[in-house]
Amino acid sequence: AESTWSWLLYAQGERRWLAVVCGTVGLYEYVIELTPAECVDIAAAGPESLARAIAGNPPAFTARHLPDILQTAAADAAIRAWRSRPSNRPQ
Repeated sequence: AESTWSWLLYAQGERRWLAVVCGTVGLYEYVIELTPAECVDIAAAGPESLARAIAGNPPAFTARHLPDILQTAAADAAIRAWRSRPSNRPQ
């Protein structure tokens, strides 16, 4: 799932990662692997609250930041496949 220019939720099996767009003048991405408790929260209410917390205070999530975890051909292929569905194309 994604919110354009805000966040993108990745999944592989039971694992989940949240990539959040951060910054004001310069934009950058913060990626964290979700804890089981965060997965439960996101399943119930969506990732907006956590995404806002990360974007609002990235240094608080530095210890969990995985800068290169999604820089793979498999992740690129998954994003292309996701966005190729008409209902998932960014607006």
